[in-house]
Amino acid sequence: MQRYEYDELILALGAEPLEPPIPGIHHPSLFKLRTLQDMDHINSWIDDKNVKHCVVAGAGFVGLEMVEQLVRRNVKVTLVELADQILGPLDPEMAAVLQQELEKNGVEIILKDGIKEFIAKGDEGTVVQLQSGRKLPKAEMTILGLGVRPDTAVAKDAGINVSPRGYIIVDDQLRTSI
Repeated sequence: MQRYEYDELILALGAEPLEPPIPGIHHPSLFKLRTLQDMDHINSWIDDKNVKHCVVAGAGFVGLEMVEQLVRRNVKVTLVELADQILGPLDPEMAAVLQQELEKNGVEIILKDGIKEFIAKGDEGTVVQLQSGRKLPKAEMTILGLGVRPDTAVAKDAGINVSPRGYIIVDDQLRTSI
């Protein structure tokens, strides 16, 4: 092991995709995007399964980037968002312009409705059951863009105190417990 001296240390640990406790969320046709390997896996699945329809869960930056790339590959996309607009950080007027552009390009957008369950249809897709009771037809794949949480496993392993939600606890000088 090598040791380094320092005056100040900044922990920039990144984030990992959220995986809420939705029944069926571990089906092989569901994908999260974090690494280049994840993207390679998604591309391979599209090619190998000849994907025609994909559900994208979450209309934030990652979800919309996936929508754009899927549309470029001529995949029909249904975008599901629990909030009342796409790209929540934007002003509603700006989000509406983007939504119109997506719809003009054939994207079906479902707002104010979350995912209740992924119902397996063999190994090659799911029916997505929404909280409203609506069922989306079989999707050969679903991309989960439901947000992120801090990736603080390294901090925990180092003995740094973290909150129940995984955030590093700091004092008023931004110092950790160690």
